[in-house]
Amino acid sequence: MKKEILLEDFKKAWKEVEVKEAKEGFLAHLTAYIIVNAFLIFVNLWTGPGKIWFVWPLAGWAIGLAFHGYFQ
Repeated sequence: MKKEILLEDFKKAWKEVEVKEAKEGFLAHLTAYIIVNAFLIFVNLWTGPGKIWFVWPLAGWAIGLAFHGYFQ
């Protein structure tokens, strides 16, 4: 038995799936950002606390993450 679906209903369902996938992608990106940058901070402070370099990858990635969140 085939179920018919209206085009408008299909478009709405498709948009809901796209929004859900975009949110999941952003959360995955945010999780990676937190884990990797926590590791970089640890490595920087453990190996050479006199030279703070972890802010550069943290800031660069934050810009990318902000664009990802804004344009999703």
